[in-house]
Amino acid sequence: MGPARAIRTGFAKSFQFSGRASRSEFWWLALAAVVLTGLASALDGIVWPRLTAHLWLNFGDETARMTAGVVVSPLAAMAAFACVMPVSAAMMRRLHDAGFSGRLALVPLVAVCLVIAVIALSVFAFPTTRAFQPIMICLLILGASLLLTVVWLSALSQPGPNLYSPLPPR
Repeated sequence: MGPARAIRTGFAKSFQFSGRASRSEFWWLALAAVVLTGLASALDGIVWPRLTAHLWLNFGDETARMTAGVVVSPLAAMAAFACVMPVSAAMMRRLHDAGFSGRLALVPLVAVCLVIAVIALSVFAFPTTRAFQPIMICLLILGASLLLTVVWLSALSQPGPNLYSPLPPR
């Protein structure tokens, strides 16, 4: 499947979480979402340079200072929001096509929630303690979960019918 057809199919099936999606359909759609969000972020910086908000959070003691920064861009946020459902649905269908449960798409989300919870506890509940090690462990778990998800999404399609769909993708 070519890029234009994959992107069209991905957006047309934005709310279809059952069935199957080929590797090319998913990866072209994911690339389009990243490019669209990146272009929107660049446009934010050009159009509204002072509107872009920089949020910085410092935590840790003087010997192990760590700074986390987040840039909030209105157009990039809208582009990302517009791409969440199509990419999520394509991810579920892609996992089904490889013979995996679509619930595995939640693994990185759970890891992100874990990292946010540990950072929040480290910074706000225990500001005087050294919280660098739990944060690094959580970030390693997040990285491992993202890598595992990429491996699942890159798996070959199962030929013929499987547990999630009677027909393979065309």
